[in-house]
Amino acid sequence: MNTLLNEADSRAVQADYERKRLTLRRIDAELGGPPFRIQPDDPLALEVAAYYQANRRAVEAALDEERARLDRARRDLAAAEQVRMRLAAVLPHYREQEMADEKRVRDGFAGALMGSEKRRERIEKEQELITQGHLIESARAGIAQSEKKLAQIDSDARRALRAERNDTQAALDRLAQEVAKHAHRRRGWSRIWQRTPAERSSSKAPYC
Repeated sequence: MNTLLNEADSRAVQADYERKRLTLRRIDAELGGPPFRIQPDDPLALEVAAYYQANRRAVEAALDEERARLDRARRDLAAAEQVRMRLAAVLPHYREQEMADEKRVRDGFAGALMGSEKRRERIEKEQELITQGHLIESARAGIAQSEKKLAQIDSDARRALRAERNDTQAALDRLAQEVAKHAHRRRGWSRIWQRTPAERSSSKAPYC
């Protein structure tokens, strides 16, 4: 009975050891090491590979979402800069028109209404120019925030992987000792069962 229990325990320890070993390979692959390759008929490897794929998809989804925000902010910046350039180019014309109309009003060649109309147009364009400046600042802030967020997503993922690797390595080291102990016990039982019944009855069972 003890032999059967020890054998079952040994198989469980060995399976856990293999799982941790594969997990360490998976983490190293996620950290940029060798690609995580498996044998398709290995259930433990398939289990760890599924976790690997899920991790990569989660990180890539977060990165893709932030990249989309970054692209929108860059497009907004480009559009706002184009509008500002156009306004900056035409604003001197509105100012010249306003000055010319004011002179005509002073000289009596035009009514006050015409002068006020040109002033209103000039003020509107100046306000539009100011607004585009705010939009440009906002877009630049959005770009900086998205770039920072992209770096943060990668940094957080790598930090979590390094912490997981440390825990996995510690567990693997403990399991390696357990595997060695079970191997020693199996060798002890094997030596006993190779003896005659009389020799076995006078021998002590290996520690278990």
